[in-house]
Amino acid sequence: MALAVGPGFAEASATQLDMQPLPSDEDYRACPGGQAWQRGYWTRVDREALRRPLSPPRDPALSRTVARLAYLIRQGYGQGPVSTQAQAAAADAMAAAAAAAGIEAGPQPGARRPLSAQQAQVAARQFRTIAQRRPMPDVAEIGVDGVAALWRGIQYDSGDPARQLRLAESFLETQRRTPGMSRQVASMAMAKVDGLRLDAGRPQRFGTRFETVEGKVAARPLESERAAEAARREFDLMPFAMEACLRKRLGNAEDFLPTL
Repeated sequence: MALAVGPGFAEASATQLDMQPLPSDEDYRACPGGQAWQRGYWTRVDREALRRPLSPPRDPALSRTVARLAYLIRQGYGQGPVSTQAQAAAADAMAAAAAAAGIEAGPQPGARRPLSAQQAQVAARQFRTIAQRRPMPDVAEIGVDGVAALWRGIQYDSGDPARQLRLAESFLETQRRTPGMSRQVASMAMAKVDGLRLDAGRPQRFGTRFETVEGKVAARPLESERAAEAARREFDLMPFAMEACLRKRLGNAEDFLPTL
């Protein structure tokens, strides 16, 4: 899938794209269903737009809270500076989270001071309380942007791989019941689930991870090809067999491949 090893086409660096050859028309023609997939890009974009809910989310305040906590978690893990707007949002979220926990908020992100360990822990606990709800918030409750922020929080909160895997799997199961999540987010979540499962010694579920064995590209251990194809189809993502074919032709086991 497009996001097996990275956050997606929009965030792939120009250097990565220049170095890694992309599939040609000939490659698509050589793979099963490749030409139809190549021609159907805008149809998939249109279908994705039509799946988005017309009504506003039931809980826009929760959506904003999820987004703010995701920013805080990202900063807490030291993944670089955030924008001025994000810093302001993070400051608001930190104050609210600290008040709820009965502690002092401490230095604000806008003051360009690092988030303390205690502040990061407060934000993470607040986020997990939301993410562990049953059912987990979905597009109907927090909107498409809120669901994307929910995924970012799960992705950034990486201190406990077993918990992260549970939340990532629950995230996908929840969002498949309420259509509207972007295909890019679905692709990222599937890739993360597969990576975490492989790290834990378990077969991947969606077939997003490949490796080079004796000079040939092959999928890493996969639980069920039939189930992987069904899940990809449900989220309107490239079929597993087609991705495997393209990666083998390109000799590309791990780098970016435009499969959305």
